[in-house]
Amino acid sequence: MSKYKYLLFDIDDTLINFEKSFHNCAAKVLELGGCEVTGRNVRRFKELNDIVWFSSGLEDIYEPYIKENYHRLYHKYVEDSLDKAINEFGLKGNYDDLMTCFNHSLGEEAHVNENAVKVLNILKDKYTLAVATNGLTIIQPYKLTKLPKVFDKIFISEEMNCMKPYPEYFKYITGYFNCQPEECLMIGDSLVNDIGGAGNSGIDSCYYNPGYLKKKAEIQPQYEIHDFVELLDIV
Repeated sequence: MSKYKYLLFDIDDTLINFEKSFHNCAAKVLELGGCEVTGRNVRRFKELNDIVWFSSGLEDIYEPYIKENYHRLYHKYVEDSLDKAINEFGLKGNYDDLMTCFNHSLGEEAHVNENAVKVLNILKDKYTLAVATNGLTIIQPYKLTKLPKVFDKIFISEEMNCMKPYPEYFKYITGYFNCQPEECLMIGDSLVNDIGGAGNSGIDSCYYNPGYLKKKAEIQPQYEIHDFVELLDIV
């Protein structure tokens, strides 16, 4: 019998494929803005988004300034990403409509990772399932719309006013469930946010690594899977 009672799932690049989801979202925004939807335009939209993301500093989550201003900067990243696309493609129409489409389509057009639905449906009656994600309340919930409604709680960093990988994030979760860290398993793709963050809080982790990426020596999960069905062999 598994020692775990609570399974915590990351969203982006764990439950859903972010790049494919973003491509679907970009197509919706381009269409709404009156721009031709081509593979080239969709890829360029993603390139612009990546430029804004890396210039935002949000990857440097251990920087004190980033920690203090994380969600304000996250909102700015979303706005700047759309602004770049509007300028690049000459998108027309109401700005608020474009922004709503951008935010909601990231979820409504989500590309669910293979076998995630199957595995969640098997686990739902055996464990307490929760989502543990960094991000904004205007975006993250929509990313779950194509997944089965099996989650007992959705933990979104903006609502919690703290984020992974910091211990206060994981303490918030164990406090909410009134459980011990040893009863939880964090499943995610980020070595820093999911695996390292959980480990520093006394929570075991399962590294979702479909691309067989090389791990950092200083961050070691208890488990590693390359396909969601492999999670069933662990829990």
